[in-house]
Amino acid sequence: MGDKVRAKTLSELKLFFTQFQYDKIFTREDVKKFFNVKNSRASEIIAILLNNNIIENTEGSKYKFKR
Repeated sequence: MGDKVRAKTLSELKLFFTQFQYDKIFTREDVKKFFNVKNSRASEIIAILLNNNIIENTEGSKYKFKR
């Protein structure tokens, strides 16, 4: 990943992926709950994933992992 991401965050991202896989759509609220973070950090995590082409926006503020 181009953005600097802590090892703990990478580990948590892998767990997050196992929960949602490629077909399940998730929201910022899902990120907040899973990572136990506030809106601003959830937005940062989503931005990192979007900037690295790991997830895509599906509709509005909903996302899914790219294949």
